[in-house]
Amino acid sequence: MTSRILAVAILIGLAWSCGGEPVVSDTGYVGTWTRGSERSRSTIAIVPDGDGYRFRVKMTTDNASRETSCDWEGLCIEKTNGKPVREHRFRTRVDPASGHLVVACESRRFDADEPDLHYVDELVVDPGGRTLQSYTIERDGVEIEARARPKRTFKKISDEVASPPEPRSR
Repeated sequence: MTSRILAVAILIGLAWSCGGEPVVSDTGYVGTWTRGSERSRSTIAIVPDGDGYRFRVKMTTDNASRETSCDWEGLCIEKTNGKPVREHRFRTRVDPASGHLVVACESRRFDADEPDLHYVDELVVDPGGRTLQSYTIERDGVEIEARARPKRTFKKISDEVASPPEPRSR
């Protein structure tokens, strides 16, 4: 499996370096998704993990004043002007009723005066597999009514992900 992941990463790198476009098809949740502008961009990477998924997010601004980077275990550090300001911990699960990917985040400010945050998002892949909708369904223990749920739309940019994780040993 590790050699297959390495081979895929090499092929993606070769395609991009030769001017080829990354493959974008309907792979369900798996792949790389993005939203935003050149000024501020969020990118989500999702890979299969047994019966579930592993999730990683990255947020950057054009002037690097604010950035968030995560590992494949769900730990993220948010920085403002290079200083760590918040820690995020993501957990994923598949909702058995809908089959949708659910992502829960526990967020803690390093400044003790700021409150901790907890939110849960439900991810829904649109038909055709090229758009991912993220709906916030719970915030700080309070369920958000369906018609009032904040929605963010991500566009798929690749079936693959950069720097995929090593498979977990079972």
